[in-house]
Amino acid sequence: MKKIYLLAATALFAFTANAQFEDDFETYSTGDISSQSPLWRTWSDANGTAEDADVSSAEASNGSNSINIVDGNDMLLFFNQVGGLYTWQYKAYLSNGSSGFIGLQSTAATADFGLSLRHNDANVGTSFTLGGTTVGAPFVIPQDEWVTFTWELDLGTDTANVKMNGTVVYAGDLLMPITGTLEAVDLWAPTDEPTNFFMDEVRFVDGILGVDDFSSDVFSVFPNPVVNELTIKSASVIDNVTIYDVLGKEVLSVNPDAISPSVDMSALSSGAYLVNITIGNATKTVKVLK
Repeated sequence: MKKIYLLAATALFAFTANAQFEDDFETYSTGDISSQSPLWRTWSDANGTAEDADVSSAEASNGSNSINIVDGNDMLLFFNQVGGLYTWQYKAYLSNGSSGFIGLQSTAATADFGLSLRHNDANVGTSFTLGGTTVGAPFVIPQDEWVTFTWELDLGTDTANVKMNGTVVYAGDLLMPITGTLEAVDLWAPTDEPTNFFMDEVRFVDGILGVDDFSSDVFSVFPNPVVNELTIKSASVIDNVTIYDVLGKEVLSVNPDAISPSVDMSALSSGAYLVNITIGNATKTVKVLK
């Protein structure tokens, strides 16, 4: 077997010196991702095959689309970095009973991995591995809801600090096969367990993101589309939520002053809304459908 972990396909993409990109998949059509973005390609470089993951509208942390990894998919997302300090952040939605694997690679599409993350293996928990050996304490990824993963990567010291919704779940070695080199990350669906997970709002930036960037875990919203109540799951107190229609007219404003509040949107008409969320001095706007 080529590997026992979930990997991601890579794309032939050369980053500029600032090594930064963001992608929320909103500009793509549903269907194969590799034909729509230079960031992604399949493990075997055979795009449009069963390995190719789809842009999907089934789930989204913001807007309408995300990328969906299911059984048979094997995708690479290229970073192409040597040395330096970086943050890789994304929202993840793990369907109930689903597994999956994410592995960092010095050289893409090889059997050699550095730090790897196995999602909810046999539904008993999640663990990191280094060279096939489990490291760190096992933890549980909440299923059927969006969570934020933040990987703070120091390619100078070959170490990582990984957070889930703001809580550190791993701190230690990267053990990259080629020290200080990160070409790609591999997202793969293990053959021994069902896989159905989504990834959205992917970011890769120089340095470590600050709290004011709403980087690590600060909040997620669900369901989206919303029926009556929009839940804002947060690690910090939400000070204000202001909702605007697509014309910029304010239609609702509340001051929850609470962690993980719910906002009643039942009185609003069907359509698209911009939800402005304030935590302390930081503000971010997300798109929500009703």
